[in-house]
Amino acid sequence: MNSHIVILVGRSGSGKGTQGEFIKIFLENKFTDQKTYYISTGARFREYIEKDSYSAKISREINTAGGLQPEFLAVWNWSNILVDNIVENGNIIFDGAPRKLHEAQVLDSAVDFYNWKKPLVIEIDVDNEECVKRLMLRKRADDTEEVIRERLSWYIRNVQPMLEWYKNSDRYTYKNINGNRTVEEIKTEIENYLTEHLK
Repeated sequence: MNSHIVILVGRSGSGKGTQGEFIKIFLENKFTDQKTYYISTGARFREYIEKDSYSAKISREINTAGGLQPEFLAVWNWSNILVDNIVENGNIIFDGAPRKLHEAQVLDSAVDFYNWKKPLVIEIDVDNEECVKRLMLRKRADDTEEVIRERLSWYIRNVQPMLEWYKNSDRYTYKNINGNRTVEEIKTEIENYLTEHLK
């Protein structure tokens, strides 16, 4: 029995959370005898920056300015969950991690360590302006248009090189999905893709 690993990538506002929850249900229903972990790095990070620690204070300032958190924190965000919680043959959804080429290469070392076979990389591809519109509708306190655009700006600089690395690796299966459609249309395409590749 193999673990099934899904790495979900997309801009802020692309709908990763909605589709990630669907993927979790899909895995739980298809592989009923395996535990499924849903690692939402965004939600976990928002919990972290509310803490009173010195590190959280610095991270909060970076977040308020729309900056990109350092790699060591990004890796810590998901790696300690694996170390403390993963069980043999557990299925995992990574929602929002990795975000940079070096982080992907660190995660690649976990692929070796846990002997995971052919993780699936799913990019929900939504254009910048659509993401700005969606994020402004959330009306979060830190979601000003300026901050949103700053967050989105690093996607091309940092995430695109990582995606190219995944596309060219024979260790992963990469799928680009048009996210400028309805939730149901995206869900259907993801379901078909998972059904084809996860046995």
